[in-house]
Amino acid sequence: MDPMDGPTLIPNSFQTPNLYVDRLLPLLTPEEWVVLQYAVRRIFGFGKRRDRISLRQFERGISDRHGEPLDRGTGLTMATISRSLEGLERYHIVVRTDPGDRRENRAAEWELQLHPGLIDWEGLEARDKLRKEAGRKQTSSATRERRRKAAADADPATSDVAPPASS
Repeated sequence: MDPMDGPTLIPNSFQTPNLYVDRLLPLLTPEEWVVLQYAVRRIFGFGKRRDRISLRQFERGISDRHGEPLDRGTGLTMATISRSLEGLERYHIVVRTDPGDRRENRAAEWELQLHPGLIDWEGLEARDKLRKEAGRKQTSSATRERRRKAAADADPATSDVAPPASS
């Protein structure tokens, strides 16, 4: 039997849109990617178009009615999750369709963006360029500092380290 004649889905798995992996992955922070994948699992993994997911659920996961964990969340802090969701919302990758209400114990409702034309690609590209530029500057600065220290260590007259005591 040809494997292509079999099921198109791997059992006990969830699908991620190719767009997310092919185009978004390199433009997102690692934390945004983790939060997005958690949302994909909770929404698409259960055959939904949108779902209510609380910050606590993003952080720690969700349990069944008997208290058994169904998942363990992202493992990220609430602050990191909030920042990540803000970024995902800013670029229209996820949409908050209902803000929820803490007083009523109702989590925010999230929808995943499936229309490439509605994602802010220009904003993502600009942010990516700035992040790469900052990384290059940081690397350049660290390289200069390392070279300065190496030169100082090689020249005892400019070294911060006292020469070994003679016996």
